[in-house]
Amino acid sequence: MSMFLDDLAVERCRAMFEDVRHVPMTNAEYHSQDYKSISKTRLTVFQSDPQEFYQRWVTREMKDKDTDAKRFGRIFHEMTLEGVGKVGETSWSHNTLAVFRPHPTPKRKPDIEKPNESLWVTDLPQPGIIRQSNEWGDLDDRSWHLVGADEATKTAYCAFSDMHKNGELFIHVPASVLSDKGHRTTKEFKQFKADHEGETLFDFDDWYKLLSMRRRLRQHRDANQCLFQGGVPEYTLIGKCVRTGLEVRTRIDLFKPIDEGTMLVDLKTSRDATPKAWNRQADSDGLNMQAAIIVGMAAHHFDGQIGFRFVTIDKDAPFRPETFEIEPEYLTLGADDYANAIDHFRECVDSGIWLHRGFGTPQRLVTPPAKMLNWANV
Repeated sequence: MSMFLDDLAVERCRAMFEDVRHVPMTNAEYHSQDYKSISKTRLTVFQSDPQEFYQRWVTREMKDKDTDAKRFGRIFHEMTLEGVGKVGETSWSHNTLAVFRPHPTPKRKPDIEKPNESLWVTDLPQPGIIRQSNEWGDLDDRSWHLVGADEATKTAYCAFSDMHKNGELFIHVPASVLSDKGHRTTKEFKQFKADHEGETLFDFDDWYKLLSMRRRLRQHRDANQCLFQGGVPEYTLIGKCVRTGLEVRTRIDLFKPIDEGTMLVDLKTSRDATPKAWNRQADSDGLNMQAAIIVGMAAHHFDGQIGFRFVTIDKDAPFRPETFEIEPEYLTLGADDYANAIDHFRECVDSGIWLHRGFGTPQRLVTPPAKMLNWANV
């Protein structure tokens, strides 16, 4: 398959929009737009039940719950897509949660030597540092125990070169406020949580999981090329729907110039990233429509041909990563789904009646084909 998408399929998506422009905005600003500014996420909720859309974004009587899973997903996206610079003597500190996994002591001279510790800066296979030290942060006794480190060497691979530190995107939960088993059930933790209200709290398990996911993405050749070899993250495009005149917006996780065009990358966490399972998940999540919206707007904004990748990774160990190309039919079906959904959405906006099609009439309960076949063979 070509690196670039089929021209006819791209043009089908491009024709859905006009007046497309880039509008810089934060993630919070993007998700707080007026209800008539439609995004793929909102359109998916609308397809499921227009009344849910109405109560969430028109009357706002249904409030979104900011769960731990949602917060972890946001931090994962930011820490994967938005680098913060090189590792060096000034960017390393004992108080980060960067202790990651055991590592043999390198056979070359340390790049940085300090009292009681030595640091080696590495580029391959993953940018970061290897640290040998007798002084570790307050999580380290527990982390060494969990990852099975060699107590005799006390050497570990410690950080990615573009990692964020404690206090930038999250607040580290010190072991001293947790129970002996690491649970957040103590009075000390409740006070710690109150002192950091509204901030994302990460303990060692969260940090270990996040770094493991990033490590696996870096190990995957295509995912590494997509995510960690340059590019512009979190890029918002806003345009007008040709069919309805409504405002439509999309947020490209990352784009990067490639030969004769632009590669668009959409990063997903997954329940199961194996191709067979993820194809089903992508279908149930309506990702063909998301791809059609992103590609359609990008075709207006960027010169040259358009490439596209879904990059997905399991949320549980061993954190399997995969990348997925898309076929012309996938985009065309996504464009068809978009047309049906946006037409119905326009009807609800104009009428003020937010009900799904067929509401109030009995639905047909269908026997699964496999059971019909078994019944016919009896």
